[in-house]
Amino acid sequence: MNVDINMKNDLLVSQMLLVSVIEKKVTVFLANELEFGNLEMRDKEFIVAYWVHFFSHSALSIWFSGEQGKISNEANYRNIPADTTAFMGINRTLDYANYLHATLNNSMPETVFKMERQNSVLDTGKMRGMHVLLYKTGFSKTFRLWLSIVSVWKIRSFSKIKKLPLSQGDHAKRNRIASKLQKLLKEHAFGDWYSIRLVEFLPAIYLEDFSNVAQEYGKIKSGLKAIFSRDCWSSDDSLKLFSVLSANRENAKPLRIGSPHAMNYGALKEFWLRDYEAKYMDKYLSWGWSYPNITPFYVAQYSGVSRPGSPARIRADFEILITGAARPMHLLEYPYSVEAFSGYMNRQIGLAGDLAKETGLKVTIRTRQKERGQELENRISAFGDVGFNFEYQGEAFSKRVKNCLHISDNTSTTVIETLWLNQPTLLLIEPGYFEIWENAAAEFGELERAEIFHTSRESIVRFILENKGRINEWWSAPATQYAVDIFLDKQARLGGTLKDWKKVLLGEGR
Repeated sequence: MNVDINMKNDLLVSQMLLVSVIEKKVTVFLANELEFGNLEMRDKEFIVAYWVHFFSHSALSIWFSGEQGKISNEANYRNIPADTTAFMGINRTLDYANYLHATLNNSMPETVFKMERQNSVLDTGKMRGMHVLLYKTGFSKTFRLWLSIVSVWKIRSFSKIKKLPLSQGDHAKRNRIASKLQKLLKEHAFGDWYSIRLVEFLPAIYLEDFSNVAQEYGKIKSGLKAIFSRDCWSSDDSLKLFSVLSANRENAKPLRIGSPHAMNYGALKEFWLRDYEAKYMDKYLSWGWSYPNITPFYVAQYSGVSRPGSPARIRADFEILITGAARPMHLLEYPYSVEAFSGYMNRQIGLAGDLAKETGLKVTIRTRQKERGQELENRISAFGDVGFNFEYQGEAFSKRVKNCLHISDNTSTTVIETLWLNQPTLLLIEPGYFEIWENAAAEFGELERAEIFHTSRESIVRFILENKGRINEWWSAPATQYAVDIFLDKQARLGGTLKDWKKVLLGEGR
């Protein structure tokens, strides 16, 4: 039977909405079921929600595909991940996807899982006098040092960890959780399968009773009032547990202060991490964009760092460097379906081929590391001689992009990097995959008027052909530079000073 495309899209939407319902239900279930002690419900959900989200999307996308596979990599998953970070390393691999496909035929052999017997925790021995802990913030080493000095060492960077033995996490407890979850999800055809897979990959740290960790964190006798991190509030269990289990002299938990680590937070209409971090942070500092309960602020990475004073210039024989999005197919989240992602990759290959053929310039597609997905490479290989180059992320992007016209066909942070470097940049977002957030319409409109932002392959090819000999003149024109400045002010605000950061982190302003 031929399936009408609209029917197929409706089915996809209903499936993805169901995944969202399941992940919310399972997050609450685990928050209540796991032995988190007397923590507030918000803190319990904060610990498990990120893991549940990514497990649910990967597992249920494979269930809905209905493709069974042979058991070929089962042995790779005898080790239970110790924490969320370890799980995310597994979750991105094709071996993980193949394993889940294989389990769909319900013929898995009896498996005795091993468990890592240690857990990473923050070393609390050097926090005397600290009011704000900086943990993987993106600040330069020099900026962190000066921030400590101007705050009289109240704000300090600290990321030392040590190992504590896990006190429990036995297989019997996993079986009990699976049994209860199967009852909770009994109305769904995937309920039994999902429940069993969930306890197989449930990080060992979640089965800890936290008594020894809480005891370790209870040794703190500091005035710690806040923790600021840019990139760790989602998957770093050590940081999350520290924030909910520790207390200062006033017997208060430190405030969680977060910030984006990518342009997607302020650019995409659908971006789960933005909502997750905004929900569970006590204070959230955006890169300039506004949102309820969020403070528009600065990009930590560029604070205290001078931006190049004049637009970069490229030679007449410049290279066109296209930076593409990469994702393992089983990790696609609503609304970024497999069909939509396939179309996106095919359009990217078509763009590179058209540019190579019509401009006579060297064209290269550069994408993320192989573990972020090899589908694009596989598709290019199937085409044979495509006339352009392909590479994975390697040397520092700031060096790689020299003498290049950078084109990004997604909202990756490489756009921010080349705009900060004032390097000639084009942005292509075609309808049908990425969708720009309405909050960002004004600044994207400025880019479009300056012919930096395009919404079709034909438009961007035509622009390059018409301006091939005058890219430097176009890029340095006042109208172009104005559009770049407006865009950066909302999507990646530059110029955060020591005084600005000291005030916001110590709660002296904003």
